[in-house]
Amino acid sequence: MKRLIVIGLCVAMPFQLGCRQARSSDLVSGTGTWLVTGDCHAWHVKADSGRYDELRELSPEFRQSDLRIRFTLRERLDIASFCTVGAIADVVSMTRL
Repeated sequence: MKRLIVIGLCVAMPFQLGCRQARSSDLVSGTGTWLVTGDCHAWHVKADSGRYDELRELSPEFRQSDLRIRFTLRERLDIASFCTVGAIADVVSMTRL
């Protein structure tokens, strides 16, 4: 039984790594609202689609809660956050609505 588990993990692992590398360059675009969420007081965008993203850096001009924005983000799969509200992303472009 242990041998079967090890073989299964060895077969599945390369596919997992391949998927993560391929997705790291994907862009996410949409409209949404800025929110301060969770106990960590981090800025998050709640997209109109229901998706949440936490940005690593946010320009001071956008640091206004409930601000409506149009955005294009690049999801980061190589870093983690304590907030765990949504995916971590870098801003590609952002404008006020």
